[in-house]
Amino acid sequence: MRPHLTMEQRQLALRLKARGLSLREIGPQVGCSHQGVALIVRCFPAAGPSRWLGARAGAAARGRS
Repeated sequence: MRPHLTMEQRQLALRLKARGLSLREIGPQVGCSHQGVALIVRCFPAAGPSRWLGARAGAAARGRS
């Protein structure tokens, strides 16, 4: 069994996904399968304003106050 991915590998996967690369393109670059990348993207979504300031602040930041 392979060891878990490091935080740096997870961050790289999320950055590459944000740039628009496919899961199959990202997998070899971070050292896991495309299914592993899909799991990272699902479990570690990008934190937007609503995640670190609360839902009300996130809505205000998007202009929906």
